[in-house]
Amino acid sequence: MYDVVVAGAGMAGSTLALALVQKGLHVALIDKEVPRASWPKPAGVRVSALSVASESLLRRLGIWKLIESEYTTPYENMAIWEEKSPSHLTFNARNVHWTHLGHIVENAAICHAAIIQLKQIDSSAIKMPTAFISHESDSNQTLVVHLSNGEHLKTRLLVGADGAHSRVARYSSIRKWGWSYPQSALVARFATSSGHQSRAWQRFLAHGPLALLPWGEKDVSIVWTSRHDKINDLIQMSPAELNHAVRVASDGAVGDMQSHSARIAFPLHLRLAESMIGKRVALVGDAAHVIHPQAGQGVNLGLMDVAALVDALDVTHPSVPVDCGDPRRLEEFHRKRYAHNLMMVLGVDAVGRCYLLSPGWLRHLRHTGVGMIQKMSILKNMIASEAMGISALTPNLARPPSYPWLYDELFNPQGNHFADSILSRLDKDA
Repeated sequence: MYDVVVAGAGMAGSTLALALVQKGLHVALIDKEVPRASWPKPAGVRVSALSVASESLLRRLGIWKLIESEYTTPYENMAIWEEKSPSHLTFNARNVHWTHLGHIVENAAICHAAIIQLKQIDSSAIKMPTAFISHESDSNQTLVVHLSNGEHLKTRLLVGADGAHSRVARYSSIRKWGWSYPQSALVARFATSSGHQSRAWQRFLAHGPLALLPWGEKDVSIVWTSRHDKINDLIQMSPAELNHAVRVASDGAVGDMQSHSARIAFPLHLRLAESMIGKRVALVGDAAHVIHPQAGQGVNLGLMDVAALVDALDVTHPSVPVDCGDPRRLEEFHRKRYAHNLMMVLGVDAVGRCYLLSPGWLRHLRHTGVGMIQKMSILKNMIASEAMGISALTPNLARPPSYPWLYDELFNPQGNHFADSILSRLDKDA
């Protein structure tokens, strides 16, 4: 009998399995892919911008120490501006009393590090390669999970971490809603002549944003969102043509650019499950929500799902049996994550749509609004803290160690009754 079966060994699934095994639970991690035999080369194209909260989670799980030196690049600043606009937004880690705003991290390295840690604790938890086929109720307290290799696993909780086309969600009759964007995204890596200055850049263009994410000494990884035909044209360009196109689109932010990686393109979608839970079933990561990449929050939402689910299961003493599929625990997880995910998914969608509209009055309104925000340090600190994952809603497992004191510094260095009341509540929750 398993406490939890996790379907999907991506970033959310592998970190969840590790966190639960570290709590002393009997866990099975299943995925159709064969686990990596060695570390990926530190030059992969698929990277993510991890928040401070996500970093804190990975540190607690022992993943960060394995990837920090070769597979992460911190960024201290961020610049956001629009084509043909004098207004801009800048964020600096010093203004929020932190050393960095986040890290750019290779996706494959996170998964590999989690699997390595999992093998050291309980190698029998890794059941790969084999795929989830279906599940059925065995009793009010257990499910039977059927795998492609013919195995049948009894479990108290099944977690779908199996991506945007989650088979677990379908077999659990959890419906999803959303839409496809008339856009694709191109990702690639470039060397730069000016370097990135520990800064992440994002420029909004007529048909979508271009993001430059710092990597290593002087490289950047780009995420260019645009119409399908435009992205297809970029894929077909010669290296010299692509170098010129990206330099022009980025307004020369990092100087001359030289592509030195494969180019990967993918269509963009918005998807949100109507519920993150079913009968002895929970969804995390892309299985529960797919967000536009312009805010760089997709992976962070998934990792916060992981932290919130571990918190909700409340395994404080491994020797005390815990029913991980208890509806009350799952409802607490759903309550803490669903509204936040909904607001983030729709908020990012709304911002993207706003920048795609071009009437003169709306452009003027955008420019004025951005200019006002740039001058309001408290509001900018609040925006930065939300992007960093530092808020009262951050799951306990992902809170930075200095969380309550940092919160006070962010919003009121002198302190007042409002700040004191927040700190008091956070201390009680911690």
